[in-house]
Amino acid sequence: MNTFYTWPKAVQWILALLLFAAGAYLTGKVIMYGTEHWLFYIPLLLLIVPAIQFAFTPFFRLIGLYRYLSPMLLVYAPNEKVWGLHNGTSFDYLFVLRGTPAGAPLRRRILAYYLEGLLHLTDLVEKGEVSEETLIKGSSYFFSERTAKRLGFELVEIPPYEKYNLYFNFLDLLWKYSAAYKTLRFPNLKEAKTAQVTAGALLRNRPQLERLHNYLKNG
Repeated sequence: MNTFYTWPKAVQWILALLLFAAGAYLTGKVIMYGTEHWLFYIPLLLLIVPAIQFAFTPFFRLIGLYRYLSPMLLVYAPNEKVWGLHNGTSFDYLFVLRGTPAGAPLRRRILAYYLEGLLHLTDLVEKGEVSEETLIKGSSYFFSERTAKRLGFELVEIPPYEKYNLYFNFLDLLWKYSAAYKTLRFPNLKEAKTAQVTAGALLRNRPQLERLHNYLKNG
C-alpha cells in the first residue's frame, strides 16, 4: 500500500499541489530554455521527464487521472475501449517499495503487485464495470515475453508514439531495471513490445493469475 494516501486528505492535497506546481514550473523553464538552446532540448527532456512524473503523480491520482489497480499498477485515463497499463512511478517506488532489497526480492514483489492489479481488473470485468471487449495493454518491458504469454497476453509491435515515450523515460527505466537485477542493466527498448489481451480473455485466465499470485506471496 502507498502510505502517502493514508495521510490526512488536507496534507495529501497540499503536498500534491506543491509538487505539481514545482513540476509545472520546471517544465516551463525547460521549454523556454529549449527554444533558445535547441541542441540541449532532448538531453534536458531525458533528465527532466523522470522528475516531472515524480512530481505529478500524487496530483494525478487525487484527481482520478491515474487509476490504481494495485500499489504498483495503474491505468492512465481509462475508457470503454482501451485500458493502458503502466508500472508505478518513482513516487510509488519511494512509498511502496522502500526497504525492499534490490534484486530477486524486488522483482518478486513488483510482479506480485502486477498480478494483484490484474486480479482486481478481473473483478471489475466480472462485475460488469469493464466490458469484456475492452482491450487491456501495456509495454512488455516490465515483464518478460515468457511471463506475458503465461498471463494470457499476446505480444504485438509497439506503436511509434509509445516507443518514443519509452525513450524519453530511459533514465527512469534504467534505475528501476538496474534495481530489479541488483546491477547496472540497460533495458532493451529497441525490442520492446506491446502486451495486450481483451478483458474477457483476462477474466478467463484468472485461475492462472491466482496460481502465480499465490506462488509469489507464499514463496
